[in-house]
Amino acid sequence: MQFVRESIFVSAIRSFFNTFLAVLGIMLAFVIFMITTGLFSTPYQTDDESLEMKILPDAKGETTILAETAPVILQIDLSGVIGDAHITGESIDNFLRASRKGVMKKDRVKAILLHIDSPGGGAIDSNLIYESIMRYKSAHNVPVYAYTPGLCASGGYMIACSADKIYASPFSIVGSVGAKWGLGFNFWQFMQTHGIESVTIAEGLYKEKYPSFTKPMNGTASYNDLIAIVAESYDQFTNLVAKARSEKGLTSALLKSSYGAQVYSGITAEKNGYVDNGNAYYIDALTDLVKSCNLSETPYQVVKFVYKQSPLQGLVSNKLALWMEDVQSKLLGTTSKGKLQNTLLYYYDPSDRL
Repeated sequence: MQFVRESIFVSAIRSFFNTFLAVLGIMLAFVIFMITTGLFSTPYQTDDESLEMKILPDAKGETTILAETAPVILQIDLSGVIGDAHITGESIDNFLRASRKGVMKKDRVKAILLHIDSPGGGAIDSNLIYESIMRYKSAHNVPVYAYTPGLCASGGYMIACSADKIYASPFSIVGSVGAKWGLGFNFWQFMQTHGIESVTIAEGLYKEKYPSFTKPMNGTASYNDLIAIVAESYDQFTNLVAKARSEKGLTSALLKSSYGAQVYSGITAEKNGYVDNGNAYYIDALTDLVKSCNLSETPYQVVKFVYKQSPLQGLVSNKLALWMEDVQSKLLGTTSKGKLQNTLLYYYDPSDRL
């Protein structure tokens, strides 16, 4: 029997090309799938046509489909990172617009329940969703309650502040009122040491102010403008929270001087003014919301909107996302949350606190 030995370098090169070919295969399969899907799909589709409505249990557990004149509680699910998938300002706007059309027209929506389980995410989408709900609430004079069974942090908490009341379970994690920008690297010194050069062509003063692979201006990078942006965003966030929660004792001064971007259990969050009830469950929030719009003795429907997706589309898109994240991790050494880097965030990451 003969054993063949090879160097670590050769083995690494072989692994790289195997992974590279696998990526090409996945991309080719995806392109073929998209072309096939396009051949059998309609050429035009509005946002309303891409949505479907699901019936959810009411406070008594009933899911019977009622007449099209029955009042409706609209539930909006915000589970995951804000800015990903369908947790965007555009998607929530689509849900809200759909709630005034078709079988939902004639002011059937009497209240909104925000179901939040999110660490936050992109600052832009967090604020867009908050503003959309505030406009809807004002325009249609409906109560809005928020409930979180788990995580309601950072941008997720910003959105919760659009609600008239916030409910959390005793095991929820609430808070993290803060803003951040990152993660950024500069590899210029490392590249110099190893004889690696990089060329970037840019026009405009300060266009290459934060280079990753070239020498920073004057030898050092100045981040004063980014520091100012983060500071302004933090002020806006704390003022927004104070406006929503000042009656419960949560002020901008307390947030900045004492609580900071800490997180709390539901019970402690209630003591600190973050939530109205920190020892509650979904049924409690829904029951109180029904009472607030005088539907306790009236049959009502709880509904939510979701984007239509065929089983094949769901399988392919979900698997593809997992494959691409795995390949990216192996080739670049990055994690799946790498897409959150170098953008303004209202995002809570427990690993940052370890």
